[in-house]
Amino acid sequence: MRKCRDCKKTKPISDFYIDRKKVIRPNCKECVKQRSKEHRLQNPEMRKKTALRYYRHLRMKALQAYGGAKPFCACCGLNQIEFLTIDHIDGGGNKQRQKMKLRSFYSWLKKNNYPKGFQILCMNCNFAKGMYDICPHKSKNLSTWESSLKTPRNSKRMTMLTFNGHTMCITDWAKQLGINRSVLSARINRNHWAVDKTLSTPI
Repeated sequence: MRKCRDCKKTKPISDFYIDRKKVIRPNCKECVKQRSKEHRLQNPEMRKKTALRYYRHLRMKALQAYGGAKPFCACCGLNQIEFLTIDHIDGGGNKQRQKMKLRSFYSWLKKNNYPKGFQILCMNCNFAKGMYDICPHKSKNLSTWESSLKTPRNSKRMTMLTFNGHTMCITDWAKQLGINRSVLSARINRNHWAVDKTLSTPI
């Protein structure tokens, strides 16, 4: 048992923090938490700076976990840290965050020991991949890419693919071929297959 210096209550040792030198702290956990809370409320600007510094630390750890000591975009090779982000290779990032109700994606990556299925992209390549299913840096058919830019967008993202003289969006190709749309998208985005190979290869 030990008496807290702040609240003067006698509590079990488990109610006190132990520092790195294995010395029991004089204040109980409850009082320490209360002091920390009061300090945050009295110093909002400092709290913001501390939170931002920790966020940047987590972000850098994630970038290095997937890109090494000097991370760079897996698509265009850009290595400007401020412009890099973590990308879901198979897509579905927003759905995952909403489903799991993640407050901090970088904290989740660290907690799960940086799982597979992610890569580093710059903001431009990540946006292009999310908007058009494939970044222009990876497009093997420039005319197909240009046609997708000229195609009016509806409520769903559309990637127009031309094969054997026919041009349709990836969703329509999936229906006609009887292949799941995600499979076709993965062949193009993840495996970087040409359009003819993507649409002519059976499951």
